[in-house]
Order: sequence, then C-alpha cells, then structure tokens
Amino acid sequence: MRTSLSPVETALLDDAHNRALSILEAEEARGRSELARARATVAELLEQARTMGEAVAERKAALELALARGEAHGLVLGARRRLYETLRRSALDELESRAGSEDAIALGERLDALARACLGEGAAARQGESHALGASVTAGNRVATVSLEELVDYHLARLAERVEELWA
Repeated sequence: MRTSLSPVETALLDDAHNRALSILEAEEARGRSELARARATVAELLEQARTMGEAVAERKAALELALARGEAHGLVLGARRRLYETLRRSALDELESRAGSEDAIALGERLDALARACLGEGAAARQGESHALGASVTAGNRVATVSLEELVDYHLARLAERVEELWA
C-alpha cells in the first residue's frame, strides 16, 4: 500500500511545498511593500520635521533680529539723548557765563519787554523772580515767563531738522 500512496504523497508534498513557496513569496512581497511604505512614511515625517524645524528656526531668527534691532535702536536713541543733553548743557553754560555782558543785559531787557507786551498794560516784573537771561512778568493772575532753558530749547528745536540730518 505504501507504493500505491507514494505518488499521492509526493503530489501532496509537492503541492504543500509549492503552496509554502507561494505563501513565502507573497509574505516576502508584502514585507517589502510594508517596508517601502514605512520608509516612505519615515521620509515624509523627516521632511515634515525638517520643514517645521526650518520654520521654527526662521521665526526664532526673526525674533532675535527684532530684539537686536530694538536694543540697537535703544542704544542709538540713548546716545542721541546724551549728545542732545550735552549740547543743551553746553549752550546753557555758555549763556550763563555771559550773563553780565552788555549783550545779555540787552537781551534780558528785550525779553522783559516782549513778556510785558504779551500780557498788555499793567504787566509788571514778578516779585522774587530773578532771571539772568530771561523775564517773568504778571498781569493780574496771568504770568508770562521766558527762561534761559526755554530760549535754549526753542533754538535747539529750530535746529531739529538740521540735527536730524546728522543722524542719517
């Protein structure tokens, strides 16, 4: 009986072997396909991460640049302010050093006359007010005062456009 089953057994074994090979090939193909999909997914995720990283880096760089520009602008404004204050103080010191000169006395008289003219009749020098270069007058409850600081500030403001050209 063994001999008579031998061709059936061989056919069954061949069929099983062929099916196993077919299943093996199908699984290997499926594995290669899944591996290819996984690699594509990894590549896509890497590209997304790279793009996101570049976007974050660009935003961070823009923020750092804006902060640096703000800081630099603050430093420039501070330097300008110190320069302006130095110029203003120098002008005030120079005018104060000339307070007793004939030109300064004449200027004081002109400023006093101007302040009186602004307030009209009855304007008089304010009690207790002393201005080396300037004037302070009252008329009733109205007061007109022109101080040395106001004169310097006025003339520096008139120079503002030319000074601004220096900053450019």
